[in-house]
Amino acid sequence: MKQFIVTILVIFIAVSVLNAQPERGKRDKAMKRIEQLEKLQIIERLDLGEEQAIRFFVMKNRFRDERESIMQKINDVLDKAEKTNDESELNPLSDEFERLNRALSRNREDFVASVRAMLTPKQQMEFFVFERRFRDELRDLMKGRGPKGRED
Repeated sequence: MKQFIVTILVIFIAVSVLNAQPERGKRDKAMKRIEQLEKLQIIERLDLGEEQAIRFFVMKNRFRDERESIMQKINDVLDKAEKTNDESELNPLSDEFERLNRALSRNREDFVASVRAMLTPKQQMEFFVFERRFRDELRDLMKGRGPKGRED
């Protein structure tokens, strides 16, 4: 529970920096701090050794980079769709949107399979619970609502 409170405080401080400093460079710096906190919390909660942590984060970063690339392509397709009303242009965009969403789903499925192959069942579930909590708390803090009262 103590670790959970420390996590919340650090996220709160980082989000405060994000909101108070809208400049891109400072925002990027705050996001890096949040990512570092996430890594430290994962290592601690999963009790990862040095070698296991390195392998885990190389894998996690690879899937994250691929997901971000797919998301950028999805945004590009949606931007193009917003700018046209021509049915002949919309059909291929719709097809591409569907293909990219399938790729995004495959990315997540492959990530889960990699986590399962790399971690023990206990570590797997600890990670997925942590991932959900961290994402939810960060979103809530950025919206100014504060963390939810989930127990550790």
